[in-house]
Amino acid sequence: MYIKRQIDIYDLKANISKIKELGFQVHLDDFGKAYATLEVLQEIPFDAIKIDRKLISVLETNDQNKLLISYGVDIIQGYLIGKAVSFSEAKLILQK
Repeated sequence: MYIKRQIDIYDLKANISKIKELGFQVHLDDFGKAYATLEVLQEIPFDAIKIDRKLISVLETNDQNKLLISYGVDIIQGYLIGKAVSFSEAKLILQK
């Protein structure tokens, strides 16, 4: 669900709660960009938040990776972790 305009946070919270009651997880993508504010983070029960790269430096070293992990980050993506692969390559990786 992309939110590209000013939103009523209470309607959003109610709608996301309904979605979660159906068993879905709700992740916020690109936090720090557009309309995702600290108020939204405080009010909406997101299961995960993907931080926009403008808020953090690109992960270029294992030391930076370790620092984020020490702050409680448990999922990290980027070229340091693994290069982009095709769908067929991803299937082979997951089968291992």
